[in-house]
Amino acid sequence: GWFALATAFLIPPTSLARAPTPANKLPPSRSRKCALAVMSAEPLRLSRRALAFGGLPAALLLPGLVQAQEEDKDLARIREGYAIMQDLVGNWDTYAGTKDAVKGDNVRRQVGYVGRNALTRINKVLLRKGVDIDALEDIQNGLARVDADSYSANFADSSSSPKRGYQYMDDAKKAAKKVLKVYKGMMEDNGFLQDAVP
Repeated sequence: GWFALATAFLIPPTSLARAPTPANKLPPSRSRKCALAVMSAEPLRLSRRALAFGGLPAALLLPGLVQAQEEDKDLARIREGYAIMQDLVGNWDTYAGTKDAVKGDNVRRQVGYVGRNALTRINKVLLRKGVDIDALEDIQNGLARVDADSYSANFADSSSSPKRGYQYMDDAKKAAKKVLKVYKGMMEDNGFLQDAVP
């Protein structure tokens, strides 16, 4: 009567379905298949999880390590720049040429203005390392002075200028020595000389 009719509308057909048979009540063949399915599914989830974490950038997983690596690169570049200046000043005649045949571009290459090396835009690296601003500016301005004098030396002998190429190279040498002196002081003040040649 009315109760059966109400039950038909209020109770979803699925709730009247027979409860699923527990795995331990399944026939042996079906029980083995279920067990194998469960065993194979778990390693798949683990591998996907590992893959997800493995695909993340190192900066998200280990930000401190990435920062340390960047700082190490900056320090290595500063030390390399110091070694370049030592080599340039110590072997000036080899790079600068002779009185009759100056080689301004050789010197410009060493200070990072022809091509690229550790001294190219070294001011940005020094700024990241918190170097004293006065030392930073003295180094950058000194390198620019070496470059300018070396560049002028290339054309002085073929121009009407009374100043000869070797004289520009002498000025460039003085500027390079000054850069090396300031650079060394900066290295000492910031503890950058460790593992570097004093």
